[in-house]
Amino acid sequence: MTVSRLNFGGNASEPPLRYPSDMHDRLWYPAGPDDTTQPNTFKPVVRTKDRDVGGNENWDYPAEVELTAWEGRNAKVNITFTFNVSASRALRPIPTFYLSLKFLDVNSQAGRYESVYLDDEGSEVAWGEEVHLQYPLGSTWWNYNQIFDGGSPIFIVTPNTSVTPPTSAMISGCEVLGEFEAETQRTLQADVITIKNFTDSLGEYVDIFVDTAGDPCLPAPWNWIVCSIESPPRITQINITSIGASGTVPSEFGTLDRLTALDISNNSFRGELPQSLASIRTLRELNCANNKLFGVLPEFKENTSLLNLEILSLRNNTFTGNLSSLFSALGPKSAISKIYLGYNNFTGTLPKEIGALKNLQVLDLSWNNLTLTKGENVIDKLINSSTHLKTLNLQGNHFMGAVPAEIWTSGSLETVDLSDNQFETLNLTAWCSIVEKGGKEGLSAFKQKVNLRNNSIKNVLFPCQDVINKLRSPKDTDSWIQLNSASAGFILLRNNDYCKDIGSNPNRARRYICRATPYENFWNFNKSENKKVIIIASVICGVFVLLTACILLVVVRRMWKRMKDLRKIQEALAREDVRPPFFKYDELKSASGDFSEENKLGQGAFGAVYKAVLPDKSIVAVKLLEPTDQNITDFLNEMVLITGIKHKHLIQLKGCCVRDRKRLLVYEYAENKNLADALWGLERTYGLNWDQRFKICLGVAKGLCYLHEELQPKIIHRDIKAQNILLDKNWEPKIADFGLALPMQEQSTSGSTQVATRIGGTLGYFSPEYATSGKVTEKLDVYSFGILVLEILAGRKCIDLSLTYAPEQIYLKDWAFHKYTEGKILDIVEKGVMATGSTDQILGVVKTALSCLQENHEKRPCMSQVVNMLVGQSPDDVALDIIGQLKDQERMYQGLFDASFKGNKGTQDLRHGLLQSTDLNHTSSNDAQSIMQMSVTKPR
Repeated sequence: MTVSRLNFGGNASEPPLRYPSDMHDRLWYPAGPDDTTQPNTFKPVVRTKDRDVGGNENWDYPAEVELTAWEGRNAKVNITFTFNVSASRALRPIPTFYLSLKFLDVNSQAGRYESVYLDDEGSEVAWGEEVHLQYPLGSTWWNYNQIFDGGSPIFIVTPNTSVTPPTSAMISGCEVLGEFEAETQRTLQADVITIKNFTDSLGEYVDIFVDTAGDPCLPAPWNWIVCSIESPPRITQINITSIGASGTVPSEFGTLDRLTALDISNNSFRGELPQSLASIRTLRELNCANNKLFGVLPEFKENTSLLNLEILSLRNNTFTGNLSSLFSALGPKSAISKIYLGYNNFTGTLPKEIGALKNLQVLDLSWNNLTLTKGENVIDKLINSSTHLKTLNLQGNHFMGAVPAEIWTSGSLETVDLSDNQFETLNLTAWCSIVEKGGKEGLSAFKQKVNLRNNSIKNVLFPCQDVINKLRSPKDTDSWIQLNSASAGFILLRNNDYCKDIGSNPNRARRYICRATPYENFWNFNKSENKKVIIIASVICGVFVLLTACILLVVVRRMWKRMKDLRKIQEALAREDVRPPFFKYDELKSASGDFSEENKLGQGAFGAVYKAVLPDKSIVAVKLLEPTDQNITDFLNEMVLITGIKHKHLIQLKGCCVRDRKRLLVYEYAENKNLADALWGLERTYGLNWDQRFKICLGVAKGLCYLHEELQPKIIHRDIKAQNILLDKNWEPKIADFGLALPMQEQSTSGSTQVATRIGGTLGYFSPEYATSGKVTEKLDVYSFGILVLEILAGRKCIDLSLTYAPEQIYLKDWAFHKYTEGKILDIVEKGVMATGSTDQILGVVKTALSCLQENHEKRPCMSQVVNMLVGQSPDDVALDIIGQLKDQERMYQGLFDASFKGNKGTQDLRHGLLQSTDLNHTSSNDAQSIMQMSVTKPR
């Protein structure tokens, strides 16, 4: 149990430091000297954040605790502090204590030497050897079996006055825990009852949630629950997203008065949100998006219910009522930063209280039935007061009047969507001043992305039309403007009254703001177009009969060609006894919005993929293959091959379409997009847990095993990567693009090897033999699979040149080999994943991945061996034999790493010092044991 956690130097007027500063939600109380007995003896100091001091990665002290300290006012005074042991013993008999002291020099000095003494019942003894602090490193001293005779032990930190120059004493933190029998610990009974009632209501899903241990927090929290570290433990977070659960949101959740996060998104919960949620004052994140919830929101209380809320997402439900109560409850003191309320049925006016949310970064109220109160300028006030606001989405409401002028002068706004409303006027004066000040950069000086399509804007004040009309059209040498740049701003005004006659208007400025997409080219416009129209019109009058005949001839010819093609298709499919559904081109074109950018799911090696909603409301993915001269017979041969391939972990072909040179394939739709989006995509909503990651690894392995070993002829994918692994609504993996890879031809000689004349695939996933000589075997896919598994484990790309990683971590494979040689291979696993899975199972998957990455392709396992290794059916010695073949390769990588660090000795020494002084979790067991023994040499 917790006796005391002290944050020396912390602000005594502020509440205790806790989550998110401490990822384990421990409470660190600020400590200050007793001015009545120790006036002007020592002072609080704060270090500047000139380096990462660590913390938050393990059970060590949080970084913010390490930023502050107590320091003696001179080299002659001691630092003393105490804590109340008697109060803790009154609650529970505590025979021994865990005690740790954190010493960290927060000032840049030559070094500090200080000693610690313990005064327990008037007997003052040395507690440990002399501490030497060398900026910026620190030291942690502890005793696992501390005994106190008295009820208020006093610790005395004494500076060594014999050193030159003399330095004052300093200490950063202290932690005291009482030790007692673990079996007496239980989660708070009220929390247990709430969780049990909830899991009992889940029916068929109960096995997913309930652990056999029975207690939701002990001995380890269930994988969808986070618990506090206190006595008794309390439930602080619940995450049950994307598992298909249904029912109602239990009102008992309101009794979890320590709850900081509740995420039930992407399920099928029905009914209203319980009023009891309004009583949880600790809630920081509430995510109920993508359910079937309805009704009015709970009656939140002003300045109490939602004071700590930071993220609120109720998107894509059918909530009703107005939002006044919600935004009044948030208030000006709220910490709210992100609000997602889009795709509901909220009504009424946009609350004026929304302008008081000073910390707001994202506001999404799209597709509701909201209006604006005339004369109040609520949106302008919101933009002015919320200096951190980056995204404002008010699409699909009933807003009228003038477009808010503050959009153009905001220093923080990046994306504004006011489309599908009823705005009537637009003033671009402020926008024009930005464009004019941009000089030769012109339009690229403007960074906001503003969508005003589908409004009723007729009057536009546009004073800089001449400036835009005089801009030079971009050429290869004109790098000052990039229309398709991700950072470039734009205005989209298509489908407004102002843009009705844009087709015949040569005004470049109007063409610029009247675009439908930011990628639409507004530069080129032929001034002689009107003359051509007149000439063409006169010619048409003279040759109308001839033109009609030509049109009829073309139509008949096309119909005859299509009938001929259809007969070929029917004959080819009849011979193979394969009948995939055929879709009409116009049907797919309409279902995908004319293959619009909004419906584009991605771009693959063989063409773009679009989301399409068919007339029966079913959703499919349409791959529009690159134009080709391939004849129908060849295409149908491939169709026969693809249609005959059916496997749980291969994306299923639902049909095809042929129109002239166009070839389209229709696949099943993957609701959770692809693995790359789930691991590191910009719209990533939460991290995959270990069970989901393992399921993906195993599913991909089974799919490749089917392609390599069960098909005749076998198929080698050649482009296994995260973007080609699609995820359905249950997070089951589906391999994509397999049917467009070339099948392996039967060889007249032994072996199955081909040589590619053109290297395809993706950088980072190539096997060595494929990259150097173009050699194609199934071991190419095995190698790519190994890289993919490392990405799944690490939650990052195999090659990442961003500033997020140290130089030795840029190439994931090399970093993994380096960590393997150090005996620290689990360091590559993404934070948080280890807590959701078995260490032995995770280690087994890591070793399986490394076995797939051997330089010699003949030593890599086949995919059936990989599947057996993943499910644990291969003997341990088999896996170890495969891993053992990496030894020579490991020595080579070790030499490369040693050489790369040799030129930066100072950095290496600094990392080594930090490792020994602050991070025992990343040392070998022998090193950790020696450090532990050194740190507890003399304490009582």
